[in-house]
Amino acid sequence: MASRYHWLTGGVSISGAIPSATQNTNIVVPAGGVIKKFLTRDWTIAGLKQQTSVVGLVRPYYVSQLVQFTAGPNINRVIYNSNKAVPCQWTAFEAVAVPVYDFLVNAGDKELAFSQQCSYGKSSGPSQTLQFQTRFIAGSGTYAGDLTPGTYQYNFAVLYYL
Repeated sequence: MASRYHWLTGGVSISGAIPSATQNTNIVVPAGGVIKKFLTRDWTIAGLKQQTSVVGLVRPYYVSQLVQFTAGPNINRVIYNSNKAVPCQWTAFEAVAVPVYDFLVNAGDKELAFSQQCSYGKSSGPSQTLQFQTRFIAGSGTYAGDLTPGTYQYNFAVLYYL
């Protein structure tokens, strides 16, 4: 059998409120596979909040991203860690007694995607599990759970040689 490259993919697609819980995607590379690249793509984050009088909900938002091994010879090794800003646009309507704020958060591949080359594993080695862990974070450290309607999706892919 000739050796060749293979892609494994997984991801998350959530509609409704943007989730505050950590989202995990696990990719299992078979025994003898050498991981050559990992990346994220097809990002979409969009959330809307209309007519709030609480200016504290209008704040910066981030996405934390972490890639680590959860099984295999490199177990518990973190190989990628990043926090990226999610753009936010907001307006204030002040022609009333209490100002009213509307805001939208949105991001895609340009803001959140990454592609990393690497080389982990041996042709004689055991299987390995690579985990992508991501979370939507409000700038104050708390979560504005009322950013709805919303969308949160991505694709995590791993290229390996076997």
